[in-house]
Amino acid sequence: DPPSEAQHWLSDAPAWEQAARAYDVLESAGHTPVVGGEAAADQLTAWATPATAVIHAKGLRPLGAPFLPAASPDQATLTVHATVDPLVRALAVERDGPVGRRRIAHPAIVVRDLEPLAQRDDRVAEVVDRLQRWSSGSVTYTAR
Repeated sequence: DPPSEAQHWLSDAPAWEQAARAYDVLESAGHTPVVGGEAAADQLTAWATPATAVIHAKGLRPLGAPFLPAASPDQATLTVHATVDPLVRALAVERDGPVGRRRIAHPAIVVRDLEPLAQRDDRVAEVVDRLQRWSSGSVTYTAR
C-alpha cells in the first residue's frame, strides 16, 4: 500500500477529547473518520490512559482549536491519516466510548498504527502484543 498523507497535531486536551474533536470536524466534512491508535486500543482492551490519538479519514482539513501543527510526528498528540486502505473503513465498528459513539478501527489496523510507537514505549508494546495474540485467536476478547 502507498503511504497515506498525514497531518500531525499538538494539543494539551486529553487524547479522547482530541479524537472526538477531530472526528467531528472530519465527519462534518464527509471524510468518514475512524478512530485508531491508542484511543482505539483503549476501546478494545483495558490498559493505560491513551496519550495520543490517530484518526483515519478519506481526506485532510484544518482542525482548528485546540490543535496546533506539531513540529514533528514524534511530538504529535493527534495524527490524521488520509487513509487509502479501504479496509480501515470496511472493518471499523461503531462503539460507545468515553466521548460518545464513534467508528473504531479493527484491532489489526490499531496494531499497524501502534507498531512504530511500540518500538520505544513498553506500555504500547504490551497492548500491541495483546491485540496480536487476540487476532491470532489465542486470547478471547470482550470489547468494552
